[in-house]
Amino acid sequence: DPVPPQPSIVRHCAANLYVPTEELQSLGLPVLDWPGRWRASSEEAQFLLDLGLRNFPPLKDLIQLIAEAPSTSFRATALRYFVNQFDIHYRAQYRPHQVTRAFLPCARWQRRTQGNLGDDQVPTVDTCFTRQEMLARPTECFAASEAKVMELPLLEPEWQAEASKFGVPLHPPVAVLLQILEKRPFGDATQARLAFEYLTSRQADFRIDDWKKLRRIRFIPTPGHDSLKTSKGAQPVSTSVAAFRTPVECYFANQGTGFQYDFFTYIDFGPVANLFLKSCGVQDEPSPIDLVHSITKDPEQFLESCSRQNHTDNDDTESVGQRDRGYQQYLQVLRQLAVQMPLLSRYPDVMQRMRNRPFLIAVRDKQLDTSEKSTGEDNATLENTMLEYRLEYPYNISLVDDTVLQKLFTPWTSPMETILETFYERLGSPWLTKQVSEATQVSGTLSDSPTARALKKLIEERAPLLIYEYQREHSTKVQVTSEWLATKLIVCEVDRIHIYRKFAPTQQ
Repeated sequence: DPVPPQPSIVRHCAANLYVPTEELQSLGLPVLDWPGRWRASSEEAQFLLDLGLRNFPPLKDLIQLIAEAPSTSFRATALRYFVNQFDIHYRAQYRPHQVTRAFLPCARWQRRTQGNLGDDQVPTVDTCFTRQEMLARPTECFAASEAKVMELPLLEPEWQAEASKFGVPLHPPVAVLLQILEKRPFGDATQARLAFEYLTSRQADFRIDDWKKLRRIRFIPTPGHDSLKTSKGAQPVSTSVAAFRTPVECYFANQGTGFQYDFFTYIDFGPVANLFLKSCGVQDEPSPIDLVHSITKDPEQFLESCSRQNHTDNDDTESVGQRDRGYQQYLQVLRQLAVQMPLLSRYPDVMQRMRNRPFLIAVRDKQLDTSEKSTGEDNATLENTMLEYRLEYPYNISLVDDTVLQKLFTPWTSPMETILETFYERLGSPWLTKQVSEATQVSGTLSDSPTARALKKLIEERAPLLIYEYQREHSTKVQVTSEWLATKLIVCEVDRIHIYRKFAPTQQ
């Protein structure tokens, strides 16, 4: 009978082989062909180990083995071996920052576009982001699953407990988070909310310099009609918003505060996310200084924003608020500034800005034409005037201290409210009587009539009392005495006295 072929025997140096254990065999490493059970304490085993037989793979070879694993299960086996043997063989030589091969199994969540999110899907991380498996170096990934919204590689959940052995930090450093917000801000409001909620949990890690930098970064997505704008060099992922704004350009939308200025940007990402944004510099409402800068920057546009808000509140009727094109709401803003005048007056540049901008509301009575009156009402009951508004410089607005002069010249005046008149006066608005010069001209002959004599007698009788009261109230001595007045006073009656008044601003 033919002799069956004998298996070929390949001989190796002991240093190229590993001890014949199931653990090392499962890694696909070349092991010693050893009959029976391997006993590490036997004399034969000690002899082979002295010859160089390997007990465990070198760290570099093991990392390469994990990185180049042909399957997920094989990689898991090799990685588990690394974890189990870490304290025994690898801790002393393992340096996470020196690892050049990506060998750790991770997942990265990437943002979905709006179109990929179904209408019936609840906006969560899993519905707003797409999971992608990958390998990463220890310095490239993190262990906290909450950080997935920042699109960074995270250790697979089964390995997160071993993060300290791998040298993987729990959370990404603040510098990395700032770079994401600056270079790749979240264009979708839901994705941004999820990111801000995570950042709220990290607030304790931010330093003062980090908060200062955040105030200048355009990373808050806001709706609108402007072209998309980001920080220099940033690439927005989604164009579902109109603009990215800095925290100091935004205010929290609060339905309980009443009117919100359309001129400002209001945001609301929920109570948790708003905590982070508040720390970044988002305010509850515009400060008096903010109001001054916005209203004086473009008064007409600010007025238009008040008008748009007014129309929204009165869509169903032709209300007074609609007819005045938002002036009433604009006046409310001026009242707020008037109340804050003690604060505003501390800033000379702010005061100068207000004095030199046409942002104050001026009013005057306008005569109505017959065509403007309702034909269905008795004309006798209708007012013949309506209030007219416009924006003016403070120095072009008169403060009414004489209603006769007001009706005579119909100047542009301040609304007749004490708080507004005081505000206008501080900004340079003059009182009406100081703008009107007066001259008189007598016509006819002078006559010593009974009426003139009676008036002179009355003056002489009351002069002592009037002079005494004046000196007591003003603590000043009157140079003219009642005796002098009795000898020098002349009272005459004339046919007519003409009074001529001139309004200086218009020379009218």
